[in-house]
Amino acid sequence: MFIVQKNEASNKTIRMSNTLIEQLEEIAANEDISFNQLVVQCCEYALANLPKNDGKIACTEQFISQKRQIKKAFLDYMAGQSDVSKSTATTIFSDAIFASQPNNAALGVDLYDLFSGELSIDEYQKQLERFLRTIGRREPEAKARGYAKSAKILKEFMEQANLI
Repeated sequence: MFIVQKNEASNKTIRMSNTLIEQLEEIAANEDISFNQLVVQCCEYALANLPKNDGKIACTEQFISQKRQIKKAFLDYMAGQSDVSKSTATTIFSDAIFASQPNNAALGVDLYDLFSGELSIDEYQKQLERFLRTIGRREPEAKARGYAKSAKILKEFMEQANLI
């Protein structure tokens, strides 16, 4: 028996850069398919090929997108592990992610490299000292030592929480 089936679809407005739209339109024209068909195929391909990471942080961007949840878990962890106040734990978290702040991009450190161990805490501290000296911060050695210590504490938490 023949049964007519209707594909379920919805309309959704998305914004893309003009450059991306032009590139997609050119590919669609060259392949003789609609712009919409190409966008759907691109999205399906991207979803099918997303890396599987079992809930672990796989890059700095992923860390940043989950920063609020990680911070909350870190503060809960610190409250249960020691007599550190919430204010101090918040400062440790903020200092630990110093390298990920947009205004510190010139530091040239990828936060994920630090958490994954590709960059050691000691190497990070040395880079911090140079950076802090370059931007004219007072006591760059002491500040770098503090930021590096905070990064180590956060890294240890993330390892224990199986986030990296």
